[in-house]
Amino acid sequence: MLITYFLSKPVNWIIPWIIQAFIYYRLLRKIGQDGKYALIPFVAEGRFSRIYFKNRSYYFHSLIETAIFLMGGFYLRYYGRGMMSALFGIIFIIFALIIYGIFLIILYWKIAKSFHKKFFYCLFTSLIPFVFLFLLTRKKETFYEGPSYKISRLVSKPMRVAYYVLCEVIFIGEALALLFAVGTMSIISYMPGPLVKLLIQDKHETIADIRGNGLIIDRENSMGDEYAKLASNYETSRDKYFPDHSKDESVVVIEYIIGSNLEDNSGLASFNILQMLDATKGSSALKFVIEAGGSRRWFTDGIKNSSLGRYEIADGKLTEVKSLDNTVSMSDPDHLYEFLKWAKDNYKADRYMLIFWDHGGGLGSGYGQDDINKREDNINGTILPNEIEEVLKKLDMKFDLIGFDACLMQNVEVAKIMEPYADYFLASEETETGDGWFYTSAFKLLANNPGIATEDFSKEMISSFDVYNTALNKKEKKTDTTLSLIDLTRINPAFELLSELYEKQDAAIRNAQADYVDIASAAKLAYSFTNDEQIDLINYLQLLDDSDYDDSIASSENITNIINYLKAAIVYRNTVSNEGVNGIAVTFPYKDVSSYGQEHVQYKALSMDRAMNFYDDYFSIIAYQHKDDKFELFGIEIPVNTDFTQEEWYVEGFEEYVDVPAIIDIPLSEKDGIYEPQIPDNVWKIITDSKEVFYQKCDEGWRYLGKDVPGMIDVNDRPLLSTDGFWVYINNHLICYEASDAVTSEDGVVYKGTTKALLNDSVEIILDIRWKPVNDETGQYVTGEVAGYRLAGNDSFHLEKGDHELKPGERIRFLFDYYDEDGKLIKTEPYGGTIIVTSMSNLRVRDRHLDECDLKYGIVLSDAYQRTFATEMIESHITKY
Repeated sequence: MLITYFLSKPVNWIIPWIIQAFIYYRLLRKIGQDGKYALIPFVAEGRFSRIYFKNRSYYFHSLIETAIFLMGGFYLRYYGRGMMSALFGIIFIIFALIIYGIFLIILYWKIAKSFHKKFFYCLFTSLIPFVFLFLLTRKKETFYEGPSYKISRLVSKPMRVAYYVLCEVIFIGEALALLFAVGTMSIISYMPGPLVKLLIQDKHETIADIRGNGLIIDRENSMGDEYAKLASNYETSRDKYFPDHSKDESVVVIEYIIGSNLEDNSGLASFNILQMLDATKGSSALKFVIEAGGSRRWFTDGIKNSSLGRYEIADGKLTEVKSLDNTVSMSDPDHLYEFLKWAKDNYKADRYMLIFWDHGGGLGSGYGQDDINKREDNINGTILPNEIEEVLKKLDMKFDLIGFDACLMQNVEVAKIMEPYADYFLASEETETGDGWFYTSAFKLLANNPGIATEDFSKEMISSFDVYNTALNKKEKKTDTTLSLIDLTRINPAFELLSELYEKQDAAIRNAQADYVDIASAAKLAYSFTNDEQIDLINYLQLLDDSDYDDSIASSENITNIINYLKAAIVYRNTVSNEGVNGIAVTFPYKDVSSYGQEHVQYKALSMDRAMNFYDDYFSIIAYQHKDDKFELFGIEIPVNTDFTQEEWYVEGFEEYVDVPAIIDIPLSEKDGIYEPQIPDNVWKIITDSKEVFYQKCDEGWRYLGKDVPGMIDVNDRPLLSTDGFWVYINNHLICYEASDAVTSEDGVVYKGTTKALLNDSVEIILDIRWKPVNDETGQYVTGEVAGYRLAGNDSFHLEKGDHELKPGERIRFLFDYYDEDGKLIKTEPYGGTIIVTSMSNLRVRDRHLDECDLKYGIVLSDAYQRTFATEMIESHITKY
């Protein structure tokens, strides 16, 4: 509390400073020193040290070490952002106070001793200096110069000089090491502006000359002969607003840039603005009209920190057009409307594009998080999709293209929202990297030829996007980046067919439990994107067609027709993406019913009733199964907050729907060290996932090692249980590994997973792990890499734009849960040594044989209703490899 009081306002230091200066003045005069030194307490303490410490180094050592910690602490306290910066700022300031406090305690003790004071007076002088030092300044107190503390005169002068020199050399080394450590931690926690600018410029030089390679997947690629036969006959909802751009001479790109933490931490908006400046050089045909704000720092010349303003980018120059009140939230849809209306009224052109830049989270989470003026009336602090629709409807303006340079916005629901307002929609199904789109090459084409066809412009944008991400990644192709262009004139017919399928799916799950399982299985197997709230729509439909073998949900012809309508709408998509990615997603939070509430609100607000009715029923079935979930804490059963039967979307009538109870301690039969779960066929039919789970015996109980993909399956693709004693390590440090769903790429199957860790001893994070592709040539045993990390348990909710990268000098320790013999959680704490990061590429992931130990392991199964089944646990002793 005392530290917080003094840090809250610098003025809080003034009164203690005056009191200290007064006492020091009287004391300096008392011992025959010049009282003027008391004006600066540090200088006065130096004068005292000349008397009480014959070796002045003690004072200077304490002062320098204190100054290093204070510089780091105040930098992070007053300039840093986020939990980690604030925590390290406080820690550094505490270290500074401890170091200098110890020096002062010794100094005050010596001062009191020099006035002939006894033990307790010296002690109280050290602990309550203001009072007892003042008492020493009274007239009756007498002072004597204390004894010499020099090295014994028995030591020769050269030896004494060598000793002092050695001490100073050691101290200089310690001070430099401390300065490096504190400076590195401060820079890592919150990078200084000049360094951010330097890194932006370095990245910009790396990609400045990039051009698209022309490689894209178009409708002809995805549909084959079907496109030529069918695409031209597939109906559109309307004619293009802008069927011919050949006579256009001017283009205005309206871009709404909410800088948020992306700009504040790393200058990522400024990085893209540099590319816009490059694109417009030497041309008067193209202008970017942008509003930029929502970030505490900006790294673009001409945009002030913590500002909100409107700017024009033309002929390679950025000009501020209008400064705005920076207390306005850019996440307010009314403010978005004001900007778009202003741009419409003040910038006339033959052709308009609209781009939204910042975080995105799909249908439920929306777009854009202002970091300065946070929006409080929705959980994510964003502009929600239905609000964007209201803004565009009120604006009454048509665009050639609308795009989201943001994560997870390319889904069929958002495309449906955009349909009345543009001819084309450009966005990503997946999380984008923080570096966003590449603006230079495609917009340079537009600047040089404002009449270029939108599809030709987009072809360059998408193909350069792959080249750009590969160049910035430096190691290999980034196969988890997506970008696709949708022809919005074709989206309504496709959405109408999809809505009819929603009706059929709803009727099917009401009539037959088997159809519910088919739908759940297809959703589980479909390519899922980072937030686990949307899946690739075409991939889902293909899997649904496969699982619905008796056509009880919909006929194969019906599903194929929807797929073809969707493929006809996807003009282009990038080539560097995993198998199962087809260019358009659909909202389906199949893993977690708690996510559905936000989507329900959107379906209702957007009048997407048939989708809403299906999902209401689907998730109501799951909700009832988890109504009475509990967990144990210290032997007491506590209800889990999973009772969604009180939610607005919950539909009654499914209470008796599920006739198979969740089973625990499923027996295992053994043959040659391989165990087979003994589960009835009717239970296997509803199982959608399986993982092997492992625990390691230790002094604290049972250490949870995590879950991995079963290493063996039987002829029916059912999991078998076995262990070879190997587990996952990072740089020879054991980790708790949680396997995720695998994805298929052109190089093979890519397995993924996560592990919990403690970053810099304070911040809990989730590391994302990706293994090298497994195919017939590589075999089963491969190495992996740490792809990045996400914050765990972040109180200030932030959508993520790509993973964070660990920086050189950061420290990580791996976290484990510990359980007792009855399966109750005892604690969560780090285990093993600390890894000091040198680079991301040096974090090596591999399977390694466990040291000699006792293991307990089994199989955990998940069913279509998000319930968990578990086999009995096998115990075995692992010998050293």
